[in-house]
Amino acid sequence: MEILVRGAWFTCCATPEQITKFRDQDKIDLTFGELADAIDKPQNIEYFHDLKQRAWGMLNSYAHTGLLQLGRRWTSEKLAASYKDGEIIEVLRACTIWILLLVQPYLAKNKHDEASKKIVALGEYLRPKQG
Repeated sequence: MEILVRGAWFTCCATPEQITKFRDQDKIDLTFGELADAIDKPQNIEYFHDLKQRAWGMLNSYAHTGLLQLGRRWTSEKLAASYKDGEIIEVLRACTIWILLLVQPYLAKNKHDEASKKIVALGEYLRPKQG
């Protein structure tokens, strides 16, 4: 997900100076949340902000050897991958929509408004419902 947010931010928000700094120093001065908000603002959406809000805890648990990661690496009495079919499908679905969302800021920036709006609508349709 981090590459999605960074890629979208570079596509629609980053200045030439920020791109050069990243290339030369491997550094972005904004937080993950600031990157997400910066992507949403020019497009008048809240998708990336909302995605960060909903997924941050889960992503940290997977990235920093939290319970979610450990739970996917332990099967009964042995260390082995433990993914249910539904979880695999959900990851494939998320990766597909994230690829589209990476392209969407580029389309919006380059005035391909109709295609951009279709991707935003698809993202809204696929967004998990709060419940």
